[in-house]
Amino acid sequence: MNGTEWIKPVYDRTSGDVLHAQDNPQEISKGAYNYEDLNRIENNTRYVADDMLKRGITTEYITLNSKYNWSNKDIPTRTDMNRIINNVLLLQALSNLEILDDLETIQTSSQMTWILANAIEKNLEIMLNQPLPEPDTYYLEIVNGTGSGYYTEDTVVDIVGVPYGDQASFMIFDRWVGDADDLQYVGDVYAQQTTFTMWHKDVKLEARFKINIPRTFKIINGFINDGSGDTERTFLPGDVFDIQANVAPDDKVFYQWLFNDDNLERYVTAPMASTTSVSMPDADLTLTAFYIYPGVHYLNVIDGNGSGYYEYGDRPYASQNPSSEKYIFSNWSYDTQYLDGEVTDPYVGINMPDKNIRLKANYSYNYSYNTVTVINGSGGGENLREGSTIQIVGDQAMEGEGFDYWSISGEGGLAWYSDIQDKTADFVVGDGDAIIIAMYGPAHNVSITNVNNTGNVSTTQHVEGHQVSISTEKYVGDYVFDHWEENGNTISSSNPYRFIMSTSDRTFTAVYKLKTTFTLTVNNGTGSGEYEQGSAVVIRANDPAEDFVFYRWNYSGINGIVSRYSQQTSITMGDEDCSCTPEYRQLFDLTVINGTGTGTYRDGYWFSIDANPPPENYRFSHWQVNSGSVILGNIYASHMYITISGSDCTLEAIYEELPLYTLNVEGGSGSGQYRHGTRIQIVADPAPDIYRFLNWSGDVENEELSNVFASTSFVTSISKNMTVKANYFIPEKVEYYQLTVNNGSGTGSRKGASEVTIRANSAPNGYKFWKWTGDVSTVKDKYKEETTLIMPLYPITVTATYIEEDATELFTLTVNYGKCEVPNNYNDETSWESTGD
Repeated sequence: MNGTEWIKPVYDRTSGDVLHAQDNPQEISKGAYNYEDLNRIENNTRYVADDMLKRGITTEYITLNSKYNWSNKDIPTRTDMNRIINNVLLLQALSNLEILDDLETIQTSSQMTWILANAIEKNLEIMLNQPLPEPDTYYLEIVNGTGSGYYTEDTVVDIVGVPYGDQASFMIFDRWVGDADDLQYVGDVYAQQTTFTMWHKDVKLEARFKINIPRTFKIINGFINDGSGDTERTFLPGDVFDIQANVAPDDKVFYQWLFNDDNLERYVTAPMASTTSVSMPDADLTLTAFYIYPGVHYLNVIDGNGSGYYEYGDRPYASQNPSSEKYIFSNWSYDTQYLDGEVTDPYVGINMPDKNIRLKANYSYNYSYNTVTVINGSGGGENLREGSTIQIVGDQAMEGEGFDYWSISGEGGLAWYSDIQDKTADFVVGDGDAIIIAMYGPAHNVSITNVNNTGNVSTTQHVEGHQVSISTEKYVGDYVFDHWEENGNTISSSNPYRFIMSTSDRTFTAVYKLKTTFTLTVNNGTGSGEYEQGSAVVIRANDPAEDFVFYRWNYSGINGIVSRYSQQTSITMGDEDCSCTPEYRQLFDLTVINGTGTGTYRDGYWFSIDANPPPENYRFSHWQVNSGSVILGNIYASHMYITISGSDCTLEAIYEELPLYTLNVEGGSGSGQYRHGTRIQIVADPAPDIYRFLNWSGDVENEELSNVFASTSFVTSISKNMTVKANYFIPEKVEYYQLTVNNGSGTGSRKGASEVTIRANSAPNGYKFWKWTGDVSTVKDKYKEETTLIMPLYPITVTATYIEEDATELFTLTVNYGKCEVPNNYNDETSWESTGD
């Protein structure tokens, strides 16, 4: 027997049974333990051991040291008794704790007493009928979902993520999050309804959702390209749709889409293409089609460097001219709104607009402060600013002398006087100290008699060598000035007279005479007669003959005329006989065919004419003289200046037919034949499947296309046969996900699969950095304060954690039949083996 069948145990022995057995040794009774009793105990012990394994009370086969073939000749030894008792005690130790109180006490003994025998067999029967132990349970907490509860190990639990809160209707399940070790038991971390297989620890899982609130998209200067023409609509984040810019205004071209975000390319596939696609962000979005005037534009830097032609978006630089010691750069003026810097920066970048602009470098004068010393006079001072004006006054001259001039010496080279020969003068302080000396010289009297024919005498004093001016009125009543007289000699017939002061006194007399009458002759007009000198006379030319017109007056002897080109005007009589003669010009007819300017004009008249706009499909060629004589300007300009020249004339504007050119558009519409200069719209075919429009290629040099990157573009002015081709490309799809770094730097929206650097903040006092925790599956080294991670294709959170500076860190390693502690100077990959149970 080896425990294959249960043998009914005997555990009702009494002391009387023992006495009976002693008195009847030849009888086999329950009072005497025999080989059958030993085989029954050994058998039942094995049977109970196998039953405990079968029922799951133990998890592994129990090895017993047993003997199943006792005979009546065998004598049990002390070792046998200890072995039998230890087998039973081993089963008791592995049994359900609930039956411990029901078991009899068994002591190790070398003899089998009736009490011990009863206890062994009773305990075997109790263990055979023992209940199964209650299994260990662990708590599963489901945040934002169902499935929470206590479960035993290996239980498969259905878990479901449930949206929550006021925005539940806008939520879309993202993934299950929790401890990385726990997530390996989730059936599918990206499935809203899945399973979790319970293991031997409490677990917390969270259903994470993305809030997908409908967002408003608005487009300015464009429309949603789905046939609706809508300019505003609601989309869910992540929706992809096409947009198209409106046709550019006159003389402009599409340049790019504008949005107040530096990462526009995250939403717009091709920001420089007029037809492109948009991936709706989790926010309202407004896009504006921006147009520019194409071509290069002139930057004019006045008093500085950097002038030149640039395209829109170029960033040229402007710089000041080298400053001198006296002039220092102060600021830029004019179109300073395009500066990429301060107006006071001498070297500044420019955000070039789509038009001509000007910048002017301004300089401030570096004033010095100086001392002016006045000798023989007053008015100097100290700390006088360069360029300021002071008044200087010479001292009173000595008898027989007069003020001559101001003399300057010193460093004040930029100084100047209001009058260097004026005793009282204004002096402008120069760039340096100055010494000013009032100089004097011999002076003499100048007397003037009969000034203005009054008979009075006036006397002034002048220094030798100075220029002296004397004057008197020319006409006084019935008298006219005749001459200056000195010592009976005629000096000058000019009423204002200048001379250099000599070395002696001088006396001058103004001599007048009665006015003289002179003859005015007006040829071919009215106004002739006898008139006094200086009188005003009205004259008028006779009316011109037929086909003639008054042109101007020709004259001699007069002192002045009010209007030479007026048929009636006024003249001033001179000091001799005068004559005036009108000049007439002949009128001629001008006929302008195909233009403006037809009319009657005087000979020699200079004016402009204009050709009419050319007929459709024609252009202006030149001007042609059909008859007569005329002086022409540029005959190839539709706006031309001419001069009438001695005859009637007929002019004609000549036009020529515009040539035809062929435009071939590959991959789009717009092909055909067009007249020279025609502006032609070309439109690329819709991009196939996953492709997007890239650009136009072919005959597109020299700005012949308004925008090579716009799927709707224009041939600005066709002037030759052309072929253009629409090109397409497959855009690289770029996804961004949120990285949250607690207690460190690196937080932000990150491109999926990109490498990101994270760095822990400085540890608080008394602590040191420990490791990164959270979703650290892609962190390169979670035990370094600064490390890198590969951004997964979903949002993650990592946290920098700290421990006390003197803490000894231990890692727990689970091994079969026990545990051991791994010191913190070993990494996670270290292999360990258990040294005991």
